[in-house]
Amino acid sequence: ASAYGAAILAVARRSGQDVPQEALARLHEFIRSSMANTARLRGDASLGPRCLAAWALAIGGAAEPSYHQILFEKRAELSPENRALLAMAIVEANGPEAMARELATSAATGERVASLWFDDPARDTAMRLLACALTGAPAATTTPLLEKLLDLQQNGDWRTTQGNAWAIFSLEEFTRLSGLGNPAASGSLSRAGTTTLN
Repeated sequence: ASAYGAAILAVARRSGQDVPQEALARLHEFIRSSMANTARLRGDASLGPRCLAAWALAIGGAAEPSYHQILFEKRAELSPENRALLAMAIVEANGPEAMARELATSAATGERVASLWFDDPARDTAMRLLACALTGAPAATTTPLLEKLLDLQQNGDWRTTQGNAWAIFSLEEFTRLSGLGNPAASGSLSRAGTTTLN
């Protein structure tokens, strides 16, 4: 929960929201201290939350490259979703491009592993798409992930809060990184047949 919170605050800060720096620094320190035993851990269930923590620190401007290396050395134990998170952390920290590309490439084609925490196929696909977009993967790699993510959408959403959040975030980043621009869009929010927002 702390890693998700830190990542959301970092995204909010990037979009111009006022995020108290001192509080965020304390949160980063807590996450750092929680990662201290990473080298001793085995298996995706234990290492996966550390991949999320590594990305949260990196996107928040407090990257810990030593943990990127430790987790990279254990990449065979990571699910595709967690390899994608680690690739994203490495990119955010301006780390070794070859490491990030290897992780993103293997994440793109790996068989999905159900997560113990907030499992959702849309979240899994969105993370893979985002990792590939951040590492500059070719269209032959990103297009199937993009199509799969859009196919998972049902009646305007991706079924869960996690699926919705990651899908929207990855699609926004994919659009920005691919240079597709920011075309004008419009829409409305309706509930029970009543329009509440235009």
